[in-house]
Amino acid sequence: MVSRIGSSTASIPRPPIFRTRRKSSASDPTPQPPAGHGEHHYYFWIYALDTKVEGTPTREEFLQKYAGNIIEQNRIVGIYENK
Repeated sequence: MVSRIGSSTASIPRPPIFRTRRKSSASDPTPQPPAGHGEHHYYFWIYALDTKVEGTPTREEFLQKYAGNIIEQNRIVGIYENK
């Protein structure tokens, strides 16, 4: 995740892609579909805002408070499988 990007930023370097076989934990909430159940689709929303987000609001709190600050939004779909 990249946050606090200044308005004068022209490009963002591509972060490395990490692949692990470790289990997720509460502090590392990675998608963990059921083993042997095939591919699962996970949907992530990305928002560009004209202000900083305070705290860690839930999705509902975020949309209620920052709806007027959304400049652009997009959805990313991640496909995960746990064999």
